[in-house]
Amino acid sequence: MNQRMRTRMMSLTLLIIAAMAMSMAQPARSAAIDVTVTTPPPKAPIENAMPARSGYVWAQGYYVYRPDGYVWVNGGYITERSGFQWVNDRWEEDRGRFRFVPGHWAR
Repeated sequence: MNQRMRTRMMSLTLLIIAAMAMSMAQPARSAAIDVTVTTPPPKAPIENAMPARSGYVWAQGYYVYRPDGYVWVNGGYITERSGFQWVNDRWEEDRGRFRFVPGHWAR
């Protein structure tokens, strides 16, 4: 095998390794900003999700709070993490104040 062929094979191998590493990275679904408001979120719409295919779980949609009010973020499928369970994004009430809790993986 000549030097040019070895260089091409090495480049292809590195490209494949990089693609595999990127596919395993888990994108953040929600910001890590602490949000507390006095207005409760609206009732969540019903999402009709198909059963997740192998290797994926359903992450339920949620409301985010913007200066002009609540905005719905649709749910979607995320890559499953072995040994972990997805905890959905949610709003928790504490003495009339509502705090956003971002979704996360839990053991």
